[in-house]
Amino acid sequence: MNMATFIPINDTRPYNSYVAAANNTNFVFDWFVQKEEYVTVYKNEVKLLYIQDYSFMPNSIGSATGGAIQLALPCASGDIIVIMRNSAIKRVTGYSESGEFRASTINLEINYVLTLIQELSFKIGRCLVLSETDANTLPGDIILPSVNQRKKKYLYFDENGKLTAANGTNIDIYNDLYDALYNNFLAPWRQQLSTNWKSYSSSSVINKSHRRIKAVTTVATVLQLPTLTDADDGLDFFILNDSTSVFPCVISLQDDTASIPNSTARNNLLFPGESKRYFYNAAGKEWNFLE
Repeated sequence: MNMATFIPINDTRPYNSYVAAANNTNFVFDWFVQKEEYVTVYKNEVKLLYIQDYSFMPNSIGSATGGAIQLALPCASGDIIVIMRNSAIKRVTGYSESGEFRASTINLEINYVLTLIQELSFKIGRCLVLSETDANTLPGDIILPSVNQRKKKYLYFDENGKLTAANGTNIDIYNDLYDALYNNFLAPWRQQLSTNWKSYSSSSVINKSHRRIKAVTTVATVLQLPTLTDADDGLDFFILNDSTSVFPCVISLQDDTASIPNSTARNNLLFPGESKRYFYNAAGKEWNFLE
């Protein structure tokens, strides 16, 4: 490899990725690399072998502006090609006392150090990092627990922002996500939605003139849908359990001749934060509902 005395190292990340078109074989990289073995190529996340799977186009190694690889086999449309630099972290040259101190050698050494810094900067930039303004987090707060402490456990940030391992299951994570969603989105939305609705705080029969209903209770509550006539066909009620109570709001019927088809315990319950629309079908004397 014939290298000039000075090769400028451009301010670029040592990484290129492509979505290939059908039959593509050549892919460019736009950064300096000192040796062929310091280049890593992936095709659809599979690491390729130099010489067997790809080669370099002429003058690609040692060029300040980069070069190109050529795949042994053409790509299919949509193949993902990634080219990156992974230089070996080592030093193989030294200087003798009163020996020659050549500019070309020093330039090459400095270039190599800069390529390593670029690679480290690129890899660190793809990691989770603290915000530059996060002055209160100490280094020890974000250290992974030891392997025995974190085996078969979930990682979370405690009330002090410290990375911690704890027992848990998938349902715990689901509940945490639901709580966050409910508290930050659903609860405020439902609060706005239920403004000026008729509020029921105890078991009672719904007045059919009330079309927007919310149950606010800390005890199990039964709301009965009213008795209707054929003239009430299509009448509907929007019912919201606006309580955070663990006790459900049960929807039942005052009219023994009417029914809620295919009713189950789930269909007849309103859990905290849940709403349903009930509408009356006079022909079948049925109360249907939509969640």
